Order: sequence, then structure tokens, then C-alpha cells
Amino acid sequence: MTFDEIVAEVAARTRQTSAEATTRIGRAVNDRYRRVTTTLGLASTRRAEVTAAMVAGDPAVTFPGEKVLAVFLVTPAPRVLTEISFETWRQRTSNTTATRGTPDAYAIAGIDGSGVTVHLSPVPSAAGPISADTLAPIAALAATAVPALPPAFHDVLMHGALADEWLSLKQEDLTRAAETAYVARLADLRYFLAKSATLAIVQGGQAGPALPGYSGIRRF
Repeated sequence: MTFDEIVAEVAARTRQTSAEATTRIGRAVNDRYRRVTTTLGLASTRRAEVTAAMVAGDPAVTFPGEKVLAVFLVTPAPRVLTEISFETWRQRTSNTTATRGTPDAYAIAGIDGSGVTVHLSPVPSAAGPISADTLAPIAALAATAVPALPPAFHDVLMHGALADEWLSLKQEDLTRAAETAYVARLADLRYFLAKSATLAIVQGGQAGPALPGYSGIRRF
């Protein structure tokens, strides 16, 4: 469903045709969209891969996005960096003779409207690209834009906006019914994204070379 189709469905169910109602419903749809895509278990709807530039002698790199999930190098050799605390990074680079080289770790230094800034360890000795998996901001929906959700679950936004609209119309019973449907469909969506028949998960484990009895999972 497109944004316009979701708004039209809510308007039809509440029997409204005015421009004021359409505008209000549109705001509710986008409010629910922000809630859904930032709720627990739905991060995959905003996952993105971005690339930034390392500067020789400068530990700081800023990636666009709201959260960094992983940082990795593609060249000169593929490598996933280990995340460390900023305090650990500070200890490693607290003297003037701190090692420079190819980074193998990073610490989150700050998050603001421009993105997430990480500090690399060791400090890069050469310029080059560095990549990250991030959670990207979600743009507001409008017109024919399609939500970044599985198509079968676009009705989550419809039920959520419908609950908001019934509330504005002071229809408490209908508000509760629509909110219940929203919560149920949101739970269905969260489960749909989380379930997998092949994902290997071992508590305290890390993907790596297989050891006897661990089916490809290395434990420490």
C-alpha cells in the first residue's frame, strides 16, 4: 500500500472526506511509521550500508545514520572491526607515541543530527574508505511513497492511524479495537522479521571456524 492508499483507507473507515481530516490522518500515519520502524525487533527495516573516508592521522570518522551496527574494511583486506568503549579507546591513544596503522577496533564517540562519529584504533596511517552497517533515518511518507515494511504488513500503519483518528473523534470503543489490532499486527510483524529456519545462535558464541560439536560456532 502507498501512503495515499493507507490514508484513504482510514478516511473511508471513519467516513470522512474533508481535507482537514486527510491531513490529520496523514500525520498519524507518519507518526505510527516512525514508531514502528524504531520499535524493538524492527531495526532491519532501516538497515543500510554506508561508506566514509578515513584520513591519515585522524581517528574520527562520521557515518550518516542514527546507529552504527558494525564497522568494516573492504581494502586492503576484508576486516570487521571490534567495538570497544570510548574509555578503552582513550587509554590506547593517550600518549603521543600511540600506534598508527590499519584500524582493527572502533569506539562510538558521539551521535547527532549529522550521523554517528566513531574513533578508530589504531589511528589510521593512510587514507582510504571504511564502511559501516547502520540504521538509516526514515523519510516521512507522502503521496505514492511505499513504507519500508513487508507489503503484507502495511496494514499495521493503517490500524495505528485508525486508532489515532478514532481517538480524535472521541470514539473510545473503536479506538481500543483499532489499537488492539495494531498491537497484534505489530507483534506478527516483529515475529515475521525475527524468525529463521537456518540462523545459528549459540549463547556466548561467535561465528567462526567450526570446532567439534559446535556446528560452525566458535565458543570462548
